[in-house]
Amino acid sequence: MANFPIREFYIPALAQGLTVFSSVRADIFRSSPVKPEDLRGSLAAYHPTGNSYTTAHVQALEARAGKQAALDPLTEPVKSKLRYDENTASGGEPMPPFDGSDRRKSTPLGKCRLLEK
Repeated sequence: MANFPIREFYIPALAQGLTVFSSVRADIFRSSPVKPEDLRGSLAAYHPTGNSYTTAHVQALEARAGKQAALDPLTEPVKSKLRYDENTASGGEPMPPFDGSDRRKSTPLGKCRLLEK
């Protein structure tokens, strides 16, 4: 038995090949469950949708690259400003990096007793 393609872009190519092969060898494959005309119709319906998806995907990739290109010039000035503010606020001593965690330690309210049987 033949392996069905896993990748999406191989399926239309396989369908196209099957339509050509079934048309050329119609004398052998007379009672095929799917006629070549039906496959051609399905391919004709798929191509506009597949092409529009590919176009939208490329546009999304270009938009993401544009967003990243606009973000890069903003990153260094923000880092520089944070370093300056940290050094100014601490009197020239470097402050520990901000990681968002609470530096206070919780203190236990009391000791736990062991339960005995």
